[in-house]
Amino acid sequence: MARSFVSLTLLVTCLLSVLTSVLALNAVRANPDSPPITLPTAQNAWTLGTVETVKWLTDGYNVNGTGSIILGISLPNGSVDFWQDQPLAEGFPLSDGIVNVRCPLNLPTTRRYVIALLPDESNQSPPFMVLNGTQVEPTSIETPPATLLTTGNVPPATITRSSVVGTIPPPSSSGSAETSNAGSSFTQVSSTSTGPQPTQTGSQTNGALNTINGETIIAAAAAAAILVIAPAWIG
Repeated sequence: MARSFVSLTLLVTCLLSVLTSVLALNAVRANPDSPPITLPTAQNAWTLGTVETVKWLTDGYNVNGTGSIILGISLPNGSVDFWQDQPLAEGFPLSDGIVNVRCPLNLPTTRRYVIALLPDESNQSPPFMVLNGTQVEPTSIETPPATLLTTGNVPPATITRSSVVGTIPPPSSSGSAETSNAGSSFTQVSSTSTGPQPTQTGSQTNGALNTINGETIIAAAAAAAILVIAPAWIG
C-alpha cells in the first residue's frame, strides 16, 4: 500500500511539472494581438548617438491608441533589464507602424540590446548589437548606465508622429525599479529569446501560436501516458 501511494505521488508530481512548464512557456510570449516588431532585427546594429528607426506590422493587429519604445539590455541568463522610466519615444500612434529614436550615447558596446513596443512590454525585438561609430574597438564602458544619455533632435518618421524623446530626462525618484547586479536601476522581466532570432512576421506569429498549441498537446499526451501506465506502476 505504501509503495502504491509513493508511485501515485510521483506520477502526480510529474504531471504537474509538465503542465507548469507549458504554462510558463505560454506566459512569456507576446500577446498575439500585439503588432510584431520588424526592425531592428538580430542582423541589425545601432550606432551610439545616431537616429535609428523602429518598425512594426499593423495589418491585422491591435494598433489602437498610442505607444512607447523602451530599451533593454539582454542578460546572459536570457532575461532582459529595461530602462522602463526612460522611453526612447512615446506618444506616437501605433497605427503609424514606424517611429524614429536616438540611440543613447553611453551604452556598453560589448552587450546586446532589445527594444519593447508598449503597451505590451513582452512585445520585444530580437537582441541586436550597438556599435561605437566607425571605431572597431568597443567602448570602455562595461557597466550599464542607470541614466541613458542622448543629445539632439529626432526627425519624425511620419507626418502623424507626435512625440519622440530627443533628450531623455532623468528617471523619476518615485518610480519603482529593481537594481541589477551592475548597480543600474532597471526592472527585470522575462525575455522572449535567449539569443538572436529572425524578426517576427505575421506568419511567424501564427507559427508561434501553433507552437503553443503543440506544447499544450504534448502536455496532454504526457498526462494521458502517465495515467495509462499508472496502474501498472501501482500494481
